[in-house]
Amino acid sequence: MGFGIVLCAIGATAQDPPAAKRRLPVGEQRRLADAVIEATKALPGSHLDGVRALIELENRAAASQPGEVRPIRIRELKARSPKPEVDAAAAVPTLPRTVAYSFALRITAPIGRRPTERAELERSVPIELARLGMLPGSDRVLALLEGELDSDPSAVAFARFLDSWRCGDETLYELLDRNACTEQSVMGYQRMIGDFVEQMAAADRELAQPLRKTEAAARNALQRAFENYRAYRSFREGLAHSLLLPPDVPMPRALRHFEDGGAKGYSLRQQVLMVMALHDEDPQRVAALVGDAAAPLPVPPWNGTYDGLATWRAVYDAALPRMIALGGHTDIWLAKAVAKRAEQVERVRAAAKRASDG
Repeated sequence: MGFGIVLCAIGATAQDPPAAKRRLPVGEQRRLADAVIEATKALPGSHLDGVRALIELENRAAASQPGEVRPIRIRELKARSPKPEVDAAAAVPTLPRTVAYSFALRITAPIGRRPTERAELERSVPIELARLGMLPGSDRVLALLEGELDSDPSAVAFARFLDSWRCGDETLYELLDRNACTEQSVMGYQRMIGDFVEQMAAADRELAQPLRKTEAAARNALQRAFENYRAYRSFREGLAHSLLLPPDVPMPRALRHFEDGGAKGYSLRQQVLMVMALHDEDPQRVAALVGDAAAPLPVPPWNGTYDGLATWRAVYDAALPRMIALGGHTDIWLAKAVAKRAEQVERVRAAAKRASDG
C-alpha cells in the first residue's frame, strides 16, 4: 500500500484494487484524518497503551532533537545499463510513514522533499495506519524505537559512508543489500572503493592501513564490513517492526527473513510477540531488554562476524520458563499472544471504519 493520499473509504481493505478508491478534496482528507485520530485515541488495550506512551515520548524527543547535524556529502554512482524494472508494490514499505530514522545521521527526519509532499503524508498516513490496525503516530514510534536500539556510536562512520554513495534514489546500503553494486553494474566503483578506504582511515588510520595494500583487500573489507553492518542494522529494524506491526501484516521485503522460524523454531517476530506478552504488551519494555546490552559492531567493522541475534536469544531463553509456567506450552502462549494483539488491531480497524462512515 503506497504513501499517496488515501482516497478511499476506510472500510476498504489494504488489498482492495485502486478502482475501489476515489479522490477526496484536501479539506475532506484533513477532516477524515482528524476523525480517525480522534476515534482511535482512547481505545482500550495494553499494546495500544504502550504505543500511546511511546507517541508521547516521541513528541518530547522531537522537540529536543539537535538543531544542527553534520551533513553527508552525496556522491553519485551510475548504472552501466538501465536498471531493471522493479515491482512497485513490492518495493513499498509495509508501514506507511511520515518520518524515517536515519542510521547515518542518528536522527528522525520527515519523508518528502517538498512541503506539499509532507503535507499529503500528514493527511494520508494516519488513515493508512488505522486501516492496518495501528494507531496514528505508530510510524514515529517505529523511528523512535530504531533510534533507541541503534546503540553503538561506532557504527556511524560506516553508516555515513553507505549513505553517501547513491545510484539514483538508492543508497549504497540498499544496492549492496540486493547485491546490485558490483564493478560490472555501476560506474565509479573504483572511486567508491577508494573513498571507503579514506573514510575508514579518517576514523582510525592505523586500523585502516591494511586496506591500502591492494584493491582486493579493500574490496573484501568493504564486503565483510557491510555484512556485519547489515546484521547490526536489520536486527534493529526487524525488532522494531516486530514490536509494532499487527500479526497479519507482513514485514517489509528486506526484513522477511525475520518471519522464518525454520522447521522447528519460532521466528524472531513470533518470539517478540511471546516475550512482549510477558511485559503487558509494552514495546518499550521489550526494546529496553535489548538496548545497550546488544553487542557493538566489531572494530574495525570488517573484523570477525557480527551476530545480531545473540542478545535477543539470551532475552528469549530467559523468558521461556515463565512462558511455559503461564501457558503450559509455548505454542499455547504464542496463540494467546497473537489473539490478544489481533483483538486490539480489530478495534482500531473498526474505529477507523466508523469514523469514515460518519
